[in-house]
Amino acid sequence: MLSMFWDVYLYTPLVNALMFLYGTIGLQNLGLAVVWLTVLIRFVLIVFTLIVERNKIRYAEVNQRIPELQDIYRNDPVTFRDEVRTLLRKQHINHWASFIQLGVQALVLVLLYNVFMAGIKFDAIDPFLYPWVPHPDQTIDTTFLNLFDVAERNVLVSAIIGLMLYLDIWMDQRSRSHLLAKSDLVYRILFPLMTFVALWILPSVKALFILTSILFSLFFHYATFIVRDVILKRGEKGKQKKHAERLIPKSYDDDENPLHALRKGVHH
Repeated sequence: MLSMFWDVYLYTPLVNALMFLYGTIGLQNLGLAVVWLTVLIRFVLIVFTLIVERNKIRYAEVNQRIPELQDIYRNDPVTFRDEVRTLLRKQHINHWASFIQLGVQALVLVLLYNVFMAGIKFDAIDPFLYPWVPHPDQTIDTTFLNLFDVAERNVLVSAIIGLMLYLDIWMDQRSRSHLLAKSDLVYRILFPLMTFVALWILPSVKALFILTSILFSLFFHYATFIVRDVILKRGEKGKQKKHAERLIPKSYDDDENPLHALRKGVHH
């Protein structure tokens, strides 16, 4: 029963989505099809991505109050940590959206692994294709824009991902250095290193999927930051304008307006 569910509702739809992208916007290039598949999945998960970005903004607001709490509970680290956790709960900061994002992407990675382990060949894929999906040629191009073969290992792409993960963890931990334990420092080193090793021993299609997802997250994060900054600046300008309007009594006629009278006096 579980095997049938896996094949019918997970494996087969993924194979068809991949081959559809390969035959259309993937330009008969499997690596490019994997990139498009990753972007499509991230757009499907866009709601959870927005929640994650909202949590980052709220976490930054919490960090602004940390120095004040450190001064109050300088000699009581246990109470300080409790107060920080309480503050996080009040801001409704939780990680369930991140878990859903990571869970779905992990599932896709496992499915891609099964696809590539079964062999990216016409005979292996053709029986799973729906009638409306373009059927590939006998020889499937498994490269990514002729740069590397996604069906083979690639140490460079794996190393790039390991480095990006390390920098991301380092930047995140730097923003909450007051809460770090020794285990966090070990995690900063071991997680990127283990990720690099795991990706290096597997077909580079996984590394390409993860790299595309990381770049999507970076683009979305900075786009969100820019849009939020523009909205805040416009809001500040609007507040300043309303404040200036309050300084001028609305009961004045145009001729009685003190500012207008002052201008007339200057002109005369």
